[in-house]
Formats: sequence, structure tokens, C-alpha cells
Amino acid sequence: MELRDWLKQAEQIDQRRFSATRYRAIDRHGAAFPLGRIPEEVDREALALTRAIILGRAGWHSFYRPQRGHRADHWTTPALMAVNNQIARLGRGNC
Repeated sequence: MELRDWLKQAEQIDQRRFSATRYRAIDRHGAAFPLGRIPEEVDREALALTRAIILGRAGWHSFYRPQRGHRADHWTTPALMAVNNQIARLGRGNC
């Protein structure tokens, strides 16, 4: 799955009304984050949006990091590290 596709589906889930079904969809979609594809991603806008969503700065209500102490095994921790690393690589022109 491409990052843009993941983001599009995440936005659709985020716009659903609050329900147990929505929260299950959020968990499933977070688990499907395309982590292995991030080192190949060159879409800076998609990377920046992903970073903003994870950090809770995009106005979304669903895919941000949990509170400190609950992040170790959460999908957002490796996702944020990979996104930050790729943004840095693109900034240095190493891609």
C-alpha cells in the first residue's frame, strides 16, 4: 500500500461518527501502516501530513500517538521514526 492510499483511507475512517466499529477500524488501519515503504517515499507532502497526524497537529481525531508511557508497542512509534528519518534524508538530498 502506498502512503497516499493509506492517508486517504485513514481520512475516511477519521470522518466516521464515533463508535466501537470506528475504533476497531482505526486499530486495524494503524496496524496496516506501510512502514516498509517509508524509506522509498519521496512525496514530502504525504510524509509531512503523516507526521502531523501522528503528532496530533492535523486536526484529525484518530491516528495520533498515545500518551507517554503507552507508546512503546504502538504502531505510531516506528512510523514516526521512519517518517522523520525519511524527511531528513530528503532534506539532505540523499534519495
